[in-house]
Amino acid sequence: MFDRMGWEHYVLILTLSCGCSAGFLFPSLEQIGEIKPAEQYLVFGEEIQINCSLNQNILDISQFHFEIGNLAVPTNLTNVLNDKILQCTLPVTDEYFRAGYNTILCWNTTIDSSSYQPISASYLVDYAVIHNVTNLTCVIDKTSSSIQCSWILGKYHFEPRIRVKFSVSVAGNGWVTKNVSTDTRQSCTFTSEEIVIHPLYISFKVEVTNIMRNVTENFITTYNPANKIVKPKKVQNINATDISSRSAKIVWTLPTLDDLYIRLTVSSKWHQDSQIIEMYRRNTSTVLVDLKPDTRYTVSIDVKLFKHGVLYSDPTSYEFTTKTDVPDVPPAVHPAGFDLSNSLCHSLTGTDTRNITVYWNSIPEEHKNGHITHYSVIYTSNTGKEDQVVVNGDKLSATMTLKCDLSYDIKVKAKNSAGYSNVSTLMKIPSDRDSDPLDDIVVEVPRDERHVVISWDRKKTDDAYVVAWCQKIADNTGCNGDVTFSAEYASGTSNVTMPRSDVGENIHNIRFGVARKTKQKMSGITWEKCRYIQDLDPQAPKKFQVASVNPDNALTGKWSLPECDWQSGYIQRYRMKHCEVNNGNLDNCQEPEFGRDDNMEFVVQNLKANQNYSLQLQTISPASMESPYVDPVFGVPTTSELGSGEVIAIIIGSVFMFILMLSAFILVARIAYRKVKAVTRPLPIDVPYTSKKLIYEVGPPSPVSPFPGIDGKDDRRSSVSSHEKVINLRKAM
Repeated sequence: MFDRMGWEHYVLILTLSCGCSAGFLFPSLEQIGEIKPAEQYLVFGEEIQINCSLNQNILDISQFHFEIGNLAVPTNLTNVLNDKILQCTLPVTDEYFRAGYNTILCWNTTIDSSSYQPISASYLVDYAVIHNVTNLTCVIDKTSSSIQCSWILGKYHFEPRIRVKFSVSVAGNGWVTKNVSTDTRQSCTFTSEEIVIHPLYISFKVEVTNIMRNVTENFITTYNPANKIVKPKKVQNINATDISSRSAKIVWTLPTLDDLYIRLTVSSKWHQDSQIIEMYRRNTSTVLVDLKPDTRYTVSIDVKLFKHGVLYSDPTSYEFTTKTDVPDVPPAVHPAGFDLSNSLCHSLTGTDTRNITVYWNSIPEEHKNGHITHYSVIYTSNTGKEDQVVVNGDKLSATMTLKCDLSYDIKVKAKNSAGYSNVSTLMKIPSDRDSDPLDDIVVEVPRDERHVVISWDRKKTDDAYVVAWCQKIADNTGCNGDVTFSAEYASGTSNVTMPRSDVGENIHNIRFGVARKTKQKMSGITWEKCRYIQDLDPQAPKKFQVASVNPDNALTGKWSLPECDWQSGYIQRYRMKHCEVNNGNLDNCQEPEFGRDDNMEFVVQNLKANQNYSLQLQTISPASMESPYVDPVFGVPTTSELGSGEVIAIIIGSVFMFILMLSAFILVARIAYRKVKAVTRPLPIDVPYTSKKLIYEVGPPSPVSPFPGIDGKDDRRSSVSSHEKVINLRKAM
């Protein structure tokens, strides 16, 4: 069975190669018969009778059948006329035929195809003898003084066999005919030299002849009046005068004295849909109002005949630019649009000033009304003093040096060549004492950057939070363009997840910040200092060491944070591994975890004194991703407590010292006592007589003398009379 497409190729070659013998195509195959008619032009809906004749008596015609393409013709549609002729009668329908060339085969599958040439023919099939002509349109072009017509013939599969003529009849004065070129077939032009155009009515005729069937059909269209297809000349000398910032006068010259319908189209970059102004009769000027300043406008004018006109002329265009005007609106500011991160009020320098960065958003392009040359930032302190800084028009932030103890009101205005805009709404910056910005924020992004997670430490005193973001500059120290602010988040919020579609497709180029609101005052923006990847390990700490001074029975590990590389996980907590080191072995290891601490140190307590320990540290991310442990460091805890032997020795020494000191005290006391006793012993004193009132006290004689050896029984006598009493001078004194 021969492939349908393969036979089409063979038949097509046979058809196009007129005069070529079968021997050229099949040099080694024998011709066994033929199909009549060998070539045929058919139209759907007709009927065809096909005869297959054999020239070999050795073959049985009843064993043959017809094929059209790869479809076998049923035997009930065939008839054996004699021993050499097989006949087939078929309706030309799409069941068996397709538009174009069709291959007819007469064949017996039992024949050796390597010895005999197949019996075949090629039939051309089309949908109609002549297709309807559609879309016949004509234009009387005043600019070129010609009539231009076009139409659609329909699809013929044998166009070289179609002849087309085109005719014009003006006001019923007979047809003027042209043969249409075989190259175009679907268009024709008459010039003013070939025909005189009448304004009343005009007719056009397309004459199509099918040469193969010798059939002709005419298609006629009439325009009454002819003005319906007249295309006027275009407008001349269009110009713009009296141009201001918001209006302009447009003037032009009409192409004809006829009454015209005028259409003026105004477009600019601010108008997605062009503004159309329609005018009648003979207008030659108009004033455009409500224009945008500093805007390039394009004005196009086309015209058509006022009476019965359908076709517009080619447009004539003109461009002009309106003048500059002051900006329509001021720059937009947000209450949280400032940054206190460069404040030096609490530094050791003792300065009384702080650096404040203020942000504002650019004026929308349609309201700038001209190129913004610079911005003025006006700041007024609570003492009433006002000052300002001026920055270039390509900047959207300014850094000012303000007093630490003063609060300020900030306003911003923009300037172009025409003047200043109005001032913006107020931005209030609290004094340093009243400001409390967030210390830091954490920005985490998954590796696919489908969203961003922003976290911060909330306070009970906070009323709300606002997230800010902008296109960052290369070193992440500023914003390139506007700063966008979110709506306020409730006071209990400590993190937000923002999809990429909300902040920008390239999250890597976005800078994030958070401002807190406390007592209706904004703290200013705290910008991210580093960016972390959620599903990556955090970096290991740096410069891990044991402190030189430690508490009793403890070791203090100290370290520093790694530098931000923007390619690692956030450090949420730490794990410190400490082990006893005994003869090169690690024993009794423990791994306590603890939260992130800005002091970056941790005390391992309850260690054994004089025992060597190893310490290692690793970091852990919120997703429990871990860094490797740092290299171990070693330390030996000490203690101020004494041993039992030392305590006994100290006790014995203390007792000995006590006894020694007690003995010395007793010795000193005895010596002192003896001296005192010696002083208090009575001594014999001769007291000269002076006055009885002063020295002597009269009384009976003492039975006992106060002096040794002098008593009533002693023979010795004193020079004092016996009736006189001796006064103890020590007591008297």
